Amino acid sequence: MKARDLTILLCILLSWHAEAQSGEVFITTDPEAAEIFVDSESKGFSPLLLSGIGPGELTIEARKGDYYGSARVRAAAGRLIKVHIQLSEETGRIFIRNAAPDLTVMLDGKRHGTVGDGLVENVPVGWDRLELTGNGVYAELEVLVEAGKTTIAEPEVYPVGSIRYALPENATALLTAGNLRLELTGSGLVGNVASGNAHVEVSRSGYVPASLQLEIKQGQTALLAPVLVPTEETAAQEVQTQIAESRRLTEAKRQELVRQLTEARERHAALTVTGWAFVSFGAVSFAGSITTGTLSCIDYFSQSKAVLRGTAVGLVIVSAISEAIGAMMLLERPDLEDMEDEIDQLATGGRR
Repeated sequence: MKARDLTILLCILLSWHAEAQSGEVFITTDPEAAEIFVDSESKGFSPLLLSGIGPGELTIEARKGDYYGSARVRAAAGRLIKVHIQLSEETGRIFIRNAAPDLTVMLDGKRHGTVGDGLVENVPVGWDRLELTGNGVYAELEVLVEAGKTTIAEPEVYPVGSIRYALPENATALLTAGNLRLELTGSGLVGNVASGNAHVEVSRSGYVPASLQLEIKQGQTALLAPVLVPTEETAAQEVQTQIAESRRLTEAKRQELVRQLTEARERHAALTVTGWAFVSFGAVSFAGSITTGTLSCIDYFSQSKAVLRGTAVGLVIVSAISEAIGAMMLLERPDLEDMEDEIDQLATGGRR
């Protein structure tokens, strides 16, 4: 056998031996598509099958964004090892020095307890905006948190107050206080404003701009409620608008009075007809009572005298009641003349 053939045979034998001594590792993660590291060397993304792995312990790590997970496995020759890694958000710690224990800790705008002994745990890795607030003081700074490590923070607190504002419709205010520069609209509350003087520029289309100074006191709330002066053009337009609105309301009132007057006239006409009917009935009844009373005087009908007299009295009473009702109906009429005068005044703008 030639030397070349012996070399080829030896390579085949060595390759077979290596395969016989190696295993496989199949890696899955939650969430998927995490980058896989084996002994700190990147191997690809999950799900991932690793072949030709020699026997022994392996450290497998998985990363996806701010999420991390790891596992240790023992590979075996000729075997397939399945590994599932659950990723969770990587965290570190912040140690806050020289801060009151009852101050509230805010991380990226979310409450994270109080300062307490100064150690803040389970902080997401990366740059975080650390804020301390409470007791009329405030501090803010950016801190870099690394996985499994503790970052030391020494924030400088300073006295603060707040501003409650209520701006006119469509107005804008530019607030400047220390390092704070904020645009305001509508109404609301601005907290953690540095104590001292705050400058405010208020503007609105059609109105004269206003420049204001606010004194911010520690732990107190200042009020911002500016009153803007309209320009001459805007003032003239507002007067015209008010005049038009006044005319509209006057016309609406005049039309309502006309409607009421029409209804009153119709009611008066109906009452007049009914009243005269009762008066007429009363007159007829009265005439009947007189006739009946006359008959009662005739001796020929003396036996029926008591009945006739009773009938006469009854007719007198009926006629009196009827005439009284009729008179009341004729007198019960609305003051139509006053309503007509008021309508005329509204139509002429009060000019007679």
